[in-house]
Amino acid sequence: MAAQFPPATTPHLPPASARNAPARRTVTLDPVALCPIQELEAVGEPGLFAEMLELFRSEGSRRIDQLQVALDRHDAEQVFRLAHTLKGEALAWGATDLVNVARAMEAQARTGDVTGLTDAIRELAALFAATLDALDAICPRAASLDS
Repeated sequence: MAAQFPPATTPHLPPASARNAPARRTVTLDPVALCPIQELEAVGEPGLFAEMLELFRSEGSRRIDQLQVALDRHDAEQVFRLAHTLKGEALAWGATDLVNVARAMEAQARTGDVTGLTDAIRELAALFAATLDALDAICPRAASLDS
């Protein structure tokens, strides 16, 4: 019996404005880290994943803004603390790419040197947005709204 495949489609190019926009990032999520939240949701805490995700979204956004302020002030201690906190939050969500950038920022700030971290904060912000997109895609709330 031959395998059935869907008909081939012609690739569709997005509008020029979208082609000139920065590419969407793809991030890696560790499914093992997500298990505790998903298990609580499954055993009778509906909405917990969405609630915790909204908290991560608001707190993470606030921390990234604070990181920029601390960097502008050359406050290595505050950059260290914020990067450390964001790293821990990202670990809880299995956001390995976000963890890696926050860890590198944390390590550099620990030395008292915040020189050159502007690009790292941009990278952190982009990865945070991509991580939220990835988490939104697996959030039980998102799935229930689509059906």
